[in-house]
Amino acid sequence: MHRRKPYTHAAAIISLFAFHFKASDGALMAAVAEDDAGQQAMTETQPEPEQEQSVDGQTTIRVLIKSSGGKVNIRTGNGTSYSRITAVAPGTTLEYVASAFNGWQAVKIGSQVGWVSGEYSEITSE
Repeated sequence: MHRRKPYTHAAAIISLFAFHFKASDGALMAAVAEDDAGQQAMTETQPEPEQEQSVDGQTTIRVLIKSSGGKVNIRTGNGTSYSRITAVAPGTTLEYVASAFNGWQAVKIGSQVGWVSGEYSEITSE
């Protein structure tokens, strides 16, 4: 019997956010695909961040950087083995892109997509 691959949270994120980014943003796609491959056995998905509707009907989800030890690294993938793009100061807010099963958040940093550990970030909405 042929089993279909389950539609995972990461695949849903790719579908929803792919139109925001050019094909050159392969780091996001590769990192989410890598995380998705490692999570195939998981049947449970992460809950979506709570969203509030603003006056104009648009929801803006942001990621707040938090750290008591100084700047926080933004990386090319969802783990410390990926190279650093930059470091940002605590209190900085960045545009939310996606969440990985390992707790890392994809964020828009300039014209790139970077990743920040959930240990040093918090999803918020405006």
